Amino acid sequence: MALEHMLLTATTKGLVATFTDQALQNPELRPDAAEVLGIWGRPQVLLRVGRALVEAPPTPRRPLTELFGD
Repeated sequence: MALEHMLLTATTKGLVATFTDQALQNPELRPDAAEVLGIWGRPQVLLRVGRALVEAPPTPRRPLTELFGD
């Protein structure tokens, strides 16, 4: 729920988020990533939050009448 809240709050502020775990797939890199980030344990995923470089078109949505009827 906390992640959902953070992502929705970021979206309302015009920010975007990207999850990445490809670099962390290599078990040898996880301790290095933790050291660079200054955290304890072994990171499982990285989350980047920031402004988009390009404007993305809105995702298509079905009309409410199609969902709930007239």
